[in-house]
Amino acid sequence: MTEKGRKYLSDILTAMDLIEDFLVDTPDFSLYQNDLKTQSAVERQLAIIGEALNKLK
Repeated sequence: MTEKGRKYLSDILTAMDLIEDFLVDTPDFSLYQNDLKTQSAVERQLAIIGEALNKLK
């Protein structure tokens, strides 16, 4: 695997860890729906994962 490929995988793992951290105090979906800050943070990390996956191809 190339160095760039490893960087993209690292970015994906970091984003997954951050999502997990953001959701630790959000035990159910209804709380998530009412927390715009958490939604925004999670959605940003999902976008980062998507970008890294597209570049990984």
